[in-house]
Amino acid sequence: MANHASVQGQSADTQTVGGAVAVPPTLVIMGSSTAAGSGASTPDSSWAGRYTRYLKQFYPEVRVINLAAGGYGTHHLLPDGWTIPDGRPLPDPERNISRALTHHPDVIILNLPSNDASQSYPAEEQLANFETIVGQAQAAGALVWVTTTQPRNFEPYQIEIQRQVRTGLMARYGDHCIDFWEVLSTSEGLVDQRYDSGDGIHLNDAGHRLLAQKVVDSNVLVQWLGISSIRKWWDGVLGRLVQVI
Repeated sequence: MANHASVQGQSADTQTVGGAVAVPPTLVIMGSSTAAGSGASTPDSSWAGRYTRYLKQFYPEVRVINLAAGGYGTHHLLPDGWTIPDGRPLPDPERNISRALTHHPDVIILNLPSNDASQSYPAEEQLANFETIVGQAQAAGALVWVTTTQPRNFEPYQIEIQRQVRTGLMARYGDHCIDFWEVLSTSEGLVDQRYDSGDGIHLNDAGHRLLAQKVVDSNVLVQWLGISSIRKWWDGVLGRLVQVI
């Protein structure tokens, strides 16, 4: 079966150590068009591309596998074989949580900004899907961060759904929930024009830059790779500075 995921910052898939297969530190990004980089001028300017560069400063061998695809919502990412209500999209076996777990991720970041609300799916249904996806990941031993909804130039009732989902995600996942809404939204719940790529949905480079910074600020790296890895990287930086001086 073809795998259409993009892999950023990958130096090698696996290495053999003492007869065992060692997988490099692996992050899987799941989601829709924002995580796939829509609106950014280049893939490197997307929040995922920027965050990949950030990670590689600390761990050059890190794998970042991006399974995101435009138009996707929570139902697309549910596990293989999951029972789906009539009238809802089926899980995509190429990009869902079951596929993500085949990459043996250390960390999963889940970014689903607005597509469920565009179909008027209620907040309770979305939040139940998030719980299923996150539960599957955690059961496999992955650390999970969930981003909130993002503003979109919706009708008022859809904006209310977005706000309810944001509140629910923050309540459920606490410091493992990254609040993208707060840096992108106007007081009316629309996309701030400074960050709008022009369609009222997707973000320009400045918007993606804000999201990348929010992921950095969430301390994914510290909880994942540990402070000792960061200190090792910093010691290497200082050593290079000494050599230059």
